[in-house]
Amino acid sequence: MKFETATHGQLAINRYDFAKGLVRFVGFENLESAKCLTNVWLYATPEQTKANCILKEGQYLWSDIIGCIIIENGIILGKVKAIDRLGDTDYLQIETSFKLTSKHKLSSHFLIPYIKRYIVSVDIAQKTITTKDAKDILEAS
Repeated sequence: MKFETATHGQLAINRYDFAKGLVRFVGFENLESAKCLTNVWLYATPEQTKANCILKEGQYLWSDIIGCIIIENGIILGKVKAIDRLGDTDYLQIETSFKLTSKHKLSSHFLIPYIKRYIVSVDIAQKTITTKDAKDILEAS
């Protein structure tokens, strides 16, 4: 997989240690050469990312989840604006539907943990996520 940086051009991964969260890039195999990559932003196109990421059933790229509409019992609760990872759990940042905020005076934003307890199904093609008990979280926000 190749990444683009603003200052170093393309970088290619030589080795990746998932357990340690370490990446070794071609041409940056020793500590001294790798130091120049500290705080460097890496970029890949959406097409490169999708081509190189092997996802299991039920796994999605964050970029596919952001923008999805949250639906519970036929009611649109809102739209995924961003995702935060806290510990080992992802939280969907939801911008609450204007219809709900204006009618029921609910919070304009709330978080849904991305766990089976709340996420019933995801349909990336339709850009929808069906939830259960997420409305309770909204009402308690």
